[in-house]
Amino acid sequence: MRITFAHRYDKSIRDINAGKESLDRLTSMASSGKRMLSPSDDPLAWAQSMGFKQNLREIESYSANIQFSLGWNRATEDALNAMSDVMLRARNAATAFVSANSDGEQTALAQTLDQAIEEALGLANTRYGDQYLFGGKGSAAAPFNSLDPTQYHGNTDAVEVRIGSNQRQVVNIDGLTAFFTDPLVPNSCMLQTLVEVRDAIKAGDSAAVQSRLKSLDAGYDHLTAMGNLVGTRLEKMEHHEATLSNLKLQDLSRLSELEDADFVEVLSRLQQQRTAFEAALKVTSSMNDLNLAKFL
Repeated sequence: MRITFAHRYDKSIRDINAGKESLDRLTSMASSGKRMLSPSDDPLAWAQSMGFKQNLREIESYSANIQFSLGWNRATEDALNAMSDVMLRARNAATAFVSANSDGEQTALAQTLDQAIEEALGLANTRYGDQYLFGGKGSAAAPFNSLDPTQYHGNTDAVEVRIGSNQRQVVNIDGLTAFFTDPLVPNSCMLQTLVEVRDAIKAGDSAAVQSRLKSLDAGYDHLTAMGNLVGTRLEKMEHHEATLSNLKLQDLSRLSELEDADFVEVLSRLQQQRTAFEAALKVTSSMNDLNLAKFL
């Protein structure tokens, strides 16, 4: 079969265009470090990489929720520990009052209880961001107020976050659970106990103060139990965070294996393609110089 000059010239042009496309692709691979620039480069690997990227997005979302949970519970732990200190100081003041020998001591101990009530009220209304730690879910009002610190004004709804595809974590402890030694008994509020001890000290009623010592002890023990609950929750969240971190590293590694180009190989292929492309240009250029007049 006879191959005409025009046919050879057209083929040379097609080779140059194909070489230019290949050169551009290799250049993009070298600059981006990625071996796949479109699904057609490797459909199976592209689909797998999309799956890993979706997994990584979910892991990032779960990790953000865990960070929120950790921050909330660390703030809760701090507030409960501080409230435990308040109850302990109140008990020490109540015990001291029983053996107090002067009106001055009585006044000073009453002031100690005033400060304890004020501090306890602030701790019970602790915020995390724009939310009340102990107010329940979406509570806009402070769970306790100074007009009647013995009443809980929040709700008992749980604040939850998703930490896995089928896992949710309760973040909060509501004020009824945290500061009532028995949520079913209205007068078991720790703030109420502090108020009663303060009022009994101001009235000089040693018997009334003595009768409230067990309530102070019960409040302290209850706060300790709440603190242990939060500590267990924090430990669980930290473990889950570490697990997600390991999964993230594994997915990133597998994604890198699918997507990342072998830099040395790409540079070698780029040099080879550039050499071939320049040679094709020279051949085509020489063909352009061919004409009948040169052979006459």
